[in-house]
Amino acid sequence: MSAFDGVTTMQLRAFGRTGMQLSVLGFGCGAVGGLMVRGEAADQERAIARAIDVGVNYFDTAVLYGNGESETNLGRVLHKLKPAGVVVATKVRVPTGEFGRIAEAGEKFQPIRLSVPLMLVKISPISLRMESSFWKFSNT
Repeated sequence: MSAFDGVTTMQLRAFGRTGMQLSVLGFGCGAVGGLMVRGEAADQERAIARAIDVGVNYFDTAVLYGNGESETNLGRVLHKLKPAGVVVATKVRVPTGEFGRIAEAGEKFQPIRLSVPLMLVKISPISLRMESSFWKFSNT
């Protein structure tokens, strides 16, 4: 008997006023478990594919997870699977002296301006939009 027997759909919840519907369970890509940082590529792909199959659409990563390995590996798997409606949350490092300038987010804010292109190379999305600190990927 599977832990998923009798469950037909993942619950989704609205994320603030963004219009995004996120799964109540997310997939953490951090270094604690190690799968997305030190795991085998086939295991990473199987785990992410299974999460998507059961309705997970929210994936959490950061450049600091495995010194960028988490973003790189997640990007490789998402690029191969091409799932629709996946949301990836990543983080950028903001130096202490820049905290007061966070309101200048986007292209004007140096830490974000420098981090986003590197993240895009790693994640290599089909399409992308920024929603607060969340990146939305889709096939359209």
